Amino acid sequence: MSELGARRVELVQPSRSGRRRWLSACTLAAVCLLGSVAGASAPQRIPVIFHVAQRDGAAVAPDSFMSEQLAAANTIYRPLGIDLVEVARVPLGSEHAEMHTRSDRDALARHVKKGAIHVFIVAKLMDVDEAGRERRGVHWHPRPSPRDSYLIVSQISGRYVLAHELGHMFGNPEHSDVPGNLMCYQRAEGTPFLDEAQIRRLRRALAALLKEGRIVALPPPQSEPPAKP
Repeated sequence: MSELGARRVELVQPSRSGRRRWLSACTLAAVCLLGSVAGASAPQRIPVIFHVAQRDGAAVAPDSFMSEQLAAANTIYRPLGIDLVEVARVPLGSEHAEMHTRSDRDALARHVKKGAIHVFIVAKLMDVDEAGRERRGVHWHPRPSPRDSYLIVSQISGRYVLAHELGHMFGNPEHSDVPGNLMCYQRAEGTPFLDEAQIRRLRRALAALLKEGRIVALPPPQSEPPAKP
């Protein structure tokens, strides 16, 4: 190596203390970057309120029913960045235990306030268009205020009915004819799925609900305080 070349190498090589400062700066930058990525990928925490109809002094469905419905829904929505969080479970009068007419469904609107997804658990949910047909769930827009909506789920529902009705609320009004799709009545092996177009509609619909204030996302959960020695 020539003397000139050696000088050039010496000029670009930092001192030992300089290298330490440079490595510290890189480490700090990496930590900040990872933190920002983790924050950006954290799921949106969406509040859910269950209103559980009462009959003869007892709830029409056990506590485990709501927990299983919510857990099943989260197996589908949490990987998409949506964490459904139960924030309240409140009793609903016995006059709402059975839904037979549109007026029965509309009457639930007075229990709904902006900020959360409201789910009404009832003993019986009858079809309002086809006489004698019992339904498992419905995404309902009350006639007094059709821009609002809520979910009604019958206590006879299978584990993915709440997830299916949330699919309607999240911008997918049509049913699918693909077995195993969440919006299809025909189940298949494994967890139900949403296709790419359905996921795009879901993201747009949820963004609109959040922007309008119809749903208000929950803050990140606070970490546990350190234990005292």
